Amino acid sequence: MKKVVIREGFTGYPTDKGGATHFKAGETVSVSDEFAELIIGKGHAKAAETKKDKDA
Repeated sequence: MKKVVIREGFTGYPTDKGGATHFKAGETVSVSDEFAELIIGKGHAKAAETKKDKDA
């Protein structure tokens, strides 16, 4: 699981169970690694900062 920050609102299917989820711009959510890579690649989200990132 990865935490991502949604850059722009969109509706997606984060699981293979078929349910649509609406993601709102600005919210931080935990999604599967595969879904995170997909939405980051499409520009819908960015990786959330972790405590390690803040301490560096």
